[in-house]
Amino acid sequence: MTGPGPDAVFVYGTLLPGEANFRWIAPMVAGRQAGRTRGRLFHLPLGYPALVESETGWVRGELLRFNQPMEKVLEVCDRIEGYQPGNETASLFVRIVKQVEPHEGASVEAWCYSLSPAKHEALLHQGQEVIGGDWLAFRRQQGAQGKTPPERPEA
Repeated sequence: MTGPGPDAVFVYGTLLPGEANFRWIAPMVAGRQAGRTRGRLFHLPLGYPALVESETGWVRGELLRFNQPMEKVLEVCDRIEGYQPGNETASLFVRIVKQVEPHEGASVEAWCYSLSPAKHEALLHQGQEVIGGDWLAFRRQQGAQGKTPPERPEA
């Protein structure tokens, strides 16, 4: 059970429309809007990005709203992001609440996945910081391609 919280998810990597993991949440997406949140973004050698919490820098992505209960949406997103509620040290990413500034409109709170602090040392030194915080633009510039994630069962 996720309890009360934001009614949107901010995505910046493989959950973006057109990217490898979007297919798992696409049927539940009711709306999307470009936006940004504070943080630093790293492209990991595994082929996907990781947001690291920081008050400096911006990470660009999309604010997604859904036509399904957030509990169901978050179950799917948690599975994709390797988040194990209650076991954050074993999680690849952790689910947090971030302030997101949509391209248009007032700032809102949204769920977001940040690299687990337990994984910082192991992964960040292998990654490359994405200057400007836009992973899709970084991939186009670098010619990098995200790896296709393993098949995951539907929630």
